[in-house]
Amino acid sequence: MNDEEVDSDGGRVPATNGKVVNPPLIDRDDKDTTAYKYDLAPADFPPPPEHEEADFEVTVPPEDIGDSAHYSMWVFLSMVFFFIMFVVLLILSALACNTLNWCERIDYSTTTPLYEFQTFPFVIPTEWILGAMTVGVFGLFVVSYYALTVIRRDCGTPRMIQIATYIRQGSEKFLVTEYTYLFVAVIAITLILVFINTIDGVVEYRLGVCYLIGALLSGITGYIGMSIATRGNVRTTAASEQGLSLGLNVAFRSGAVMGLSVVSIGLTGLGLCYLAFGDVRALAGFSAGASTIALFARVGGGIYTKAADVGADLVGKVEASIPEDDPRNPATIADNVGDNVGDVAGMGADLFESFVGSIIATAILGATLPYFYENQFAMCVYQHLNIDLACGSADPPFNTSFANSICVLDDLYLSYPSLGRLQGQGLFILLPFALAMVGVAASALCTQKIFYFGGEIKDKAKTMSKLLQALNISIFLASFLIFCAAFGLTFGLFGGPSAFLDNSGFGFSSLPYYALQMGDNMCELRLDNPDLPLGSFRIGYYRPTDAIGFLFPVPLGIWARLFGCIVIGLLLGIFIGEITQFFTSGNSAPTQGIAASGEYGAGAVVIQGLGVGMASAVLPLFLVFGSILGTYALFSSYGIGLAAVGMLSSLGITMATDAYGPVADNAGGIAEMAELPPHVRDTTDALDALGNTTAAIGKGFSNGSAVLTAYALLTALVQDSGLMPGPVALVGDPAGSEPDSFVYFTDPISLDDVYVITSLLLGIMLPFLFG
Repeated sequence: MNDEEVDSDGGRVPATNGKVVNPPLIDRDDKDTTAYKYDLAPADFPPPPEHEEADFEVTVPPEDIGDSAHYSMWVFLSMVFFFIMFVVLLILSALACNTLNWCERIDYSTTTPLYEFQTFPFVIPTEWILGAMTVGVFGLFVVSYYALTVIRRDCGTPRMIQIATYIRQGSEKFLVTEYTYLFVAVIAITLILVFINTIDGVVEYRLGVCYLIGALLSGITGYIGMSIATRGNVRTTAASEQGLSLGLNVAFRSGAVMGLSVVSIGLTGLGLCYLAFGDVRALAGFSAGASTIALFARVGGGIYTKAADVGADLVGKVEASIPEDDPRNPATIADNVGDNVGDVAGMGADLFESFVGSIIATAILGATLPYFYENQFAMCVYQHLNIDLACGSADPPFNTSFANSICVLDDLYLSYPSLGRLQGQGLFILLPFALAMVGVAASALCTQKIFYFGGEIKDKAKTMSKLLQALNISIFLASFLIFCAAFGLTFGLFGGPSAFLDNSGFGFSSLPYYALQMGDNMCELRLDNPDLPLGSFRIGYYRPTDAIGFLFPVPLGIWARLFGCIVIGLLLGIFIGEITQFFTSGNSAPTQGIAASGEYGAGAVVIQGLGVGMASAVLPLFLVFGSILGTYALFSSYGIGLAAVGMLSSLGITMATDAYGPVADNAGGIAEMAELPPHVRDTTDALDALGNTTAAIGKGFSNGSAVLTAYALLTALVQDSGLMPGPVALVGDPAGSEPDSFVYFTDPISLDDVYVITSLLLGIMLPFLFG
């Protein structure tokens, strides 16, 4: 046959001397299901013909249009509910202490033998936790409002709605299937945590229940964000017909639902668990539950995303030489589904875990700081622990403590202050909650609208620059508001006008203490008092030393050091974002260099891309390295945890910019598949390009904050494992009994050693630098 040949399946294809050419493109509404086989290289395919306007309308089955509503009763009712709860919690916060007498509750972790690391009793800062819940519920009210305004937007043509419905249904099916399997694992782990923690026949359920709540809230957060993202995509496409600014704001508001859901649900859930169970250490279960969901949602969704993306590209670009989102490629739906389950639900679960983990770790570390509630003897012992660290036992080979001996001498400990309810550990516990509360409020304010002044698309490079500038303005404004609020919080709680400085040895130098005589023989015993090393009594400030040898600063400067830790965290987040933006933006040299390498083939692109990617990891990791050392020098491990909270305090708006990316990407795909006019596709392409950069920024932000959070959680883990002696074990009693443990038993090289951790980070960074 000259004009056609029979293939192996009995079908007829055009004959070209033994080769098979690209068959005529089937009209996208043709019901013919004939399969064609291609065995040519991509370069051998003729370019697809230009699409001509069809002289018929696409008929969309009514059952395929599942998202054309402009109103949701459930969303409206949730908005009303959260507003009522906001008012109720506001009233409860005001009445908690004076009227309801809720502010004298002792934290349960200090009264149970469940934990290896025992600290002295302290009072829960109830009114501040209620305040954090109040702001969290307000954030949920804003989330409901944002969701309602997105739903009220125009959905576009029936064809657009049909495509968006497929994407939403696929995303929901994936997430429901994933959560079904996760639910079984979460229930099993919950039961294990509940029943293995049994003390004297009493089931300690707090840790297990917190684990379950953390897992459930993480899953709910991801589902809410994905649900609105899969509705905002088609509305972004429709809005893009009216201009770039409107399309940008619809997509960003859809992403803001995810961003504010993460911080609002996280803060509300944490506050609820703490007030319900009264156990700050049990909150670690909440973090573990969130981590369980984050692990599978991020990995499972991420793998699906990349598999679908690569599969769609292989089928379309390589095999059929058609555009990325061409409707003739069924894998494009899977690709768009992947964006939602991986970069919205998966990334949301990841950052939810980092957000709550940073608050929990910092609160747990704050509960162990040597600023003890109504315990003068413990304050005195910690003031003198530096002597035990320097000299060891007071009576070798017996284990004794110089610090305890000094404090019972002439009842020296009675000169030490008895800290009030919000002057001791409770003050350090409330600070991360208060900082997160400020971040939620700032994010809710700065996600209201993105001000884009670039006009319509004329020059792609300038348009991209203006779009990035518009997003950066909102992010920088939120960071500035948090900066100002952090100054007010730290100065108000620990600075000049605070009750914290009213204590002896805090606001003025009036505290008696024993100081070692400097020199090689400083640990020799005094002849006139063999219970003391060489030294003398002096008057000064309260400067305790903890079990790992960190000497805390003069109380007058604590507020400035805590503020410095927060600022370091804020700046770290901004710098990582800017570095990521430089390496991923289409206007920057690294990206343009990768594009230019394409002239030499795919191999050059892969090599150049890997090199740029490895180089992009060096500076952020170096900044994390420096931030850990800097914040540790300012205020020990608590400072590192506080820096993590500071960095994640702007998560509401940072996550909004990250979740914006998948929405914009979906909008571009819908515009292509629905055959909208070229100017709409140009608008969605610009939004999509911006989304690729913001998604990368979100990933860099996630990784940087995770390192700080992980170190703080690791320190808390070392405490609970019994590797570090707790305050109760280190402090004896005024009657003269020796403590159960001693600081000179502490392992000098351990996982909580900041220099060990930073050395690991430095070693990790070097292969990327030289590679």
